[in-house]
Amino acid sequence: GADGGFAVPPEWKSEIMRMVEGEDSLLARTDQQRVSGNSITFPVDESTAWQSTGGIQTYWDGEGSTITQSKPQLKDVTIKLHRLTALVPMTEELLEDAPALAGYVTAKAGEKLAFKVNDAIINGTGAGQPLGILNAPCKVQVGKISSQVADTIHAKNIVTMWSRLPAASQRNAVWLINQDCLPQIYQLGFAVTDGTTTNVGAGALYMGPGQMAGGAPSGTLLGRPIVVTEACATLGDAGDIVLADLSKYLTVVKGAVKADTSIHLWFDQNAVAFRFVMRINGQPWLSTPIARKSGSNTLSHFITLEAR
Repeated sequence: GADGGFAVPPEWKSEIMRMVEGEDSLLARTDQQRVSGNSITFPVDESTAWQSTGGIQTYWDGEGSTITQSKPQLKDVTIKLHRLTALVPMTEELLEDAPALAGYVTAKAGEKLAFKVNDAIINGTGAGQPLGILNAPCKVQVGKISSQVADTIHAKNIVTMWSRLPAASQRNAVWLINQDCLPQIYQLGFAVTDGTTTNVGAGALYMGPGQMAGGAPSGTLLGRPIVVTEACATLGDAGDIVLADLSKYLTVVKGAVKADTSIHLWFDQNAVAFRFVMRINGQPWLSTPIARKSGSNTLSHFITLEAR
């Protein structure tokens, strides 16, 4: 450098290198409904096929008997859109001298919006934002096993969570997990006996990427894909692992993300305003867990594990 190297001008790449890419959007996995107005109302039937009272019923009767009447049991659910926004100023000189910045701002804002939606689907309060899985009244939370060590995930936790998922949702469900959980997820298994106390092998719950047809990048648990997201809580906290059938999560969206630019907002500062607006709301379809015909344990499309 001191011998003349410092006089050589550096070259710059035109695009901006990002150290961390955005994560996959959960929105695409939900039941998306498009609207043209500010809200939408749905008729909802929450009765089960085995429910013996309320809603449409079926009866065994004899020839010539009067058929027993029954009526649908519907209720209205109204969802009003909320607004998710980003506003970014950039000087005109900077945009002229570094043209890649405009594309970078648009792409980065898209990543930020996508994660904010992911976070709302899992953690949303329902006040000015979607109602998230962890705060939904239909969520089922399973307990840890007795004397379970703190900050652990046990194979019995996984099979218990799976047992609380409706059978019809087992082909659609995914495991949403925090990345801190992966080391323990990769080692999950349980002893298999021959009916006595003899251990004859180990039952594997986790299968790595490529071990199943159509496998997921992070592998599978009980045959369903693992989706890693920073929206899940850290290992040991409630919400670190969520079993979810996101097709039973309703999202209402108006159009696509609206992206605008303006030179007028900060005209005296010679700055361009980049504005991004997304109108969306969401909540689980169910308002309460599903009661069983046989058995006391309720079912849900969204299962979590209590804090350990």
